[in-house]
Amino acid sequence: MTKLKSSLERIKKLQKALRAEKLGAMLIENPIDLYYLAGMQMSLGHLYVTQTKSRLFVDGRYLEAAKAQSAVPAIEMQEQSEIDFLKGAKTLAFDGDRMTYGDFTHFRKTARKAKCKCTSKPNLLKNLRLIKDDTEIRKMKKSAKFAYAAYEYIRKKVRPGVTEIELAKQLELYCLKNGAESMSFEPIVAFGKNTALPHHHPGKTKCKENDIILFDLGVMLEAYASDMTRMDFIGKVDPKLRYLHDVNKAAQQVALSKCRPGVALKELDLAARRVMKNAGLEEYFIHSLGHGIGLEVHEYPRIKFDGPDRNLKLEAGMAITIEPGLYLPGKGGVRYEDTIVITPKGYVQTN
Repeated sequence: MTKLKSSLERIKKLQKALRAEKLGAMLIENPIDLYYLAGMQMSLGHLYVTQTKSRLFVDGRYLEAAKAQSAVPAIEMQEQSEIDFLKGAKTLAFDGDRMTYGDFTHFRKTARKAKCKCTSKPNLLKNLRLIKDDTEIRKMKKSAKFAYAAYEYIRKKVRPGVTEIELAKQLELYCLKNGAESMSFEPIVAFGKNTALPHHHPGKTKCKENDIILFDLGVMLEAYASDMTRMDFIGKVDPKLRYLHDVNKAAQQVALSKCRPGVALKELDLAARRVMKNAGLEEYFIHSLGHGIGLEVHEYPRIKFDGPDRNLKLEAGMAITIEPGLYLPGKGGVRYEDTIVITPKGYVQTN
């Protein structure tokens, strides 16, 4: 499917959702959502979608590009033009989870002039982006395979005396030189006891013999994110950390075995936790089991047994990470992460 056709199909789905919720129009101004629906990257734009039509308003910097690239008719950004487009809509939905208060006060004035009532409806876009189409899945697999190749490259650079920050920078340079648009987040390279810090920032800590090493990395490729975590051991493995690793890997496998349409997200997290609890280690699992992924590395939903998305059921086309971790403060930690896509009968790994 072409980018243009994908964008038009997504706008049709949004219009169907607007009709279902009896909403007159929706405003989209987040750059990532603009790319998803209009098919072009921009730092500033106002996309209005009504039940029957859509229009992209951009400033002069993007006008010519938008006319050539956007899936949506584009004109120059002017308040009166936006007011005229909205007349008759009566209600204007927006993503209250993303919009700043300053932007809200501005758009509320525009909506009032068009005699529209503003209402926050963040789930409209969340649900739309939740299910990936075939083109998105292909791009995500490509991004994931790139990230795995980068991991295979950097793990071969490990040696006693090298620092975390040296490896992190080598990793970034490799990815950028080989075609990644950027890293999807600051890569984590952690040695020894630093592996017990889930969001450790690589520093000057040097690798030693018999160290445990954590690599958490991902890239942006064709606008889509990848995310993976792997563990490596240098020399003789500390028995406690090996046990931690084996239990954590078993927990991930049990969670993955439940990944299929119709299963609530909380069941994945609870399944992993049961493995950890039986091993006497559940207290050392201190974060959620995973998250959605796509145009952003962290997307809706969040996978946690007591989180706000706990009752959401898996559907074919959802892309999520499964990343249990166990962390012993002052000793070390382990995490193992894969990105998967839900299929009609189960799941496939992207890498």
